[in-house]
Amino acid sequence: MKDIFSVLTERRIQEAMARGDFDNLSGAGKPLKIEGLFFLPRKLRAAYIVLKNSGYLD
Repeated sequence: MKDIFSVLTERRIQEAMARGDFDNLSGAGKPLKIEGLFFLPRKLRAAYIVLKNSGYLD
C-alpha cells in the first residue's frame, strides 16, 4: 500500500504532465549528468573520491 505522500505526489505529477508543464524543458531527451556520489554506500565514498581525484574515474 502506498503512503499518502506518494499518492499525492504522483497525482500532482500526472496533473502537471496533463497541463504540459514538462513540455519543452531544456535538456529534454538528453541523458542526466549526475554529480556526486550520493548513490554509493557511505563506506565506499572516500575510496571513490580518492580514485576520482587520482584520475582513475571519470
